[in-house]
Amino acid sequence: MDIKTAPSLSPILETLLLRYGGLAEETSRTSRCLRNVAHAVKALSDCYTHGGITTQDDILSDPALLRAYVLYYLPVNLVKIFAALDELACAYFTSHQIKGHINLLDLGCGPGTYTLGLLEYIQKNSALFSNLIGVSWLGLDRSQTALEAATHLVADYSTHMCMPTSVISAGSFRKTILDPVHIRRELSRYGKPFHMVIIGNVLTELSSSDIQPLLREIVSWMTPEGIMIIIEPGTRTSFRKLLTCRDVVVTHALLDLYAPCLRSGLCPLASHGSAWCHALLQWEPPKSVALLDSVLPFHKHKGLAYSYLVATKQPSNRLEPYAVEPAEYVWRVISTMLHHRGEERCYVCDGVTRVLLRRLKKHASTYNAAFSRVRRGDLLCIQGSVDRGHFFDITGSTRVRRLWPEDSMSAIRADTEGMCR
Repeated sequence: MDIKTAPSLSPILETLLLRYGGLAEETSRTSRCLRNVAHAVKALSDCYTHGGITTQDDILSDPALLRAYVLYYLPVNLVKIFAALDELACAYFTSHQIKGHINLLDLGCGPGTYTLGLLEYIQKNSALFSNLIGVSWLGLDRSQTALEAATHLVADYSTHMCMPTSVISAGSFRKTILDPVHIRRELSRYGKPFHMVIIGNVLTELSSSDIQPLLREIVSWMTPEGIMIIIEPGTRTSFRKLLTCRDVVVTHALLDLYAPCLRSGLCPLASHGSAWCHALLQWEPPKSVALLDSVLPFHKHKGLAYSYLVATKQPSNRLEPYAVEPAEYVWRVISTMLHHRGEERCYVCDGVTRVLLRRLKKHASTYNAAFSRVRRGDLLCIQGSVDRGHFFDITGSTRVRRLWPEDSMSAIRADTEGMCR
C-alpha cells in the first residue's frame, strides 16, 4: 500500500498552533516571548518527569502552560499516531476496507491532540480513505481548559477545509474523571459504538486495579471491527502500565494484538525489571518545536521515544501481507544496531521471544546484506541463523530479508517502533 504520511504536521496545522500559542513564524531565538514559552515548557517537563502531577491537578488551567503545551507537546505527541496508523494500513486497513463513517473515542484527549492526529492522517492519505463519508469523535479529559482548547483548535482546523471535501467531521469534548465509573457513565450517555479508540498518556494516571474494568468497558463500546491504540511516554514506568494492559488483553481475550507484538504470548520483557520496550520516531519538527528546542535544555528533534500497543476486536494478523514467509522466521527489530569490533548486533522479538542476533563482519554476504540496513521497527525474515546459546549467529549462508517497511516507505519512516533497553 502506498502510504504518503510523513512524520510532520501540515503547514495549516503548524500555523494554527503558532497562532493559538501566540508565536509568530518569524520569532527570533532571542525574543522574550520565546524565552517565556520555553520557561513554561520546562515547567511542564518538570511536572511530567518528576511526579509533580496528581490525578486532581489541572496544570493546563494556567494559560501560559496551556499555550506552551499546544506549541510543544501537542505536535510532539500528535505525530506518534502516524506510525501506528501506517502500520495498520499495511495489513488491517486492506483487509477491512474503510468506508462509511469513523466514530472515534479520544480518551485523555487534552487539547485535541489525537483527534487532530487522526484528521491529519486522513488528510495526508485521502486515497486510503476514498470511501469515507464522515468522522465523528468524543473526546474525554479532566481538564476543562484543555477541552476548551480542543474545541477551538479542531473547529479552526475544520474551518480551514483541511479534510477532503467529501468527508463530514463533527464531534464533542467532555469533562470527566478518567476512571471506570465515570467513563462508563459518559459512554452510556454518548450511546454510540466506536470504530477507533485512542488512549493517549492516560495509563500513568490510573491505578493498576482500574485498568481491567476500564478496558472491559471500552471494549464493550467498540464496533466488531474496532481498533484500539494506546500510546504512552517511552519510560520504564509507563511501559509497566502498558504491559498490564497487554496482559489484560491477552489473558482475557478482550482484543487481538496487532502491533508491536507479532504474537500473543507472555511478553519476554515481563520478567526484565530493567528493560522496557519503546519506539523511537524520527520526524520533522514544526516551527514551534524547532524554535523552542534552540533555547531549551532538552530537545525533540533527534527523535521521539514512546511506548504503544495496537489491538483489534476482530482477529488480525500483522503478517498477513507476508503469508508466503514461514511465520516462525519473522521477527521485529527492537533495538538499534550495536557495533562492536568486527561484529554487528541487534535484538529482535516476535512477541514471545527476544533474541540477540550477531553477525561477524567477515560473514557479511549477499544472502544477509539486508542486515546492514536494519532499523528499529523493521520486520525481518531470518532463515538459517545458528543458536549459540546466548545469541544467534548470522553466518554467510543465513538469509536475511526485510519485509517491512518496503523500500518506497524507507524515506518517510525511520526508527518507528520497538526499541528495548
